[in-house]
Amino acid sequence: MLDSLDDEMDGTSGFLGGSMNRVRLMMNSGRGNRKVMCYVTVGVVGAFFVLYLTMSKLLGGSSSSRVMASQP
Repeated sequence: MLDSLDDEMDGTSGFLGGSMNRVRLMMNSGRGNRKVMCYVTVGVVGAFFVLYLTMSKLLGGSSSSRVMASQP
């Protein structure tokens, strides 16, 4: 059982190591790729922010409105 877990961990570390190598290669290859990487990073952060806002609206809004509603 532990042997199979070890094999899975080795596969995951190889995958993550390869991804980091690709990111380093892109960052070192020139200014144009750095701009693309910056745009991708801003896009991912923006998407998470929009997702956060959407989920907070769907799940009940802000906590201050719940506090005010519970007071007589």
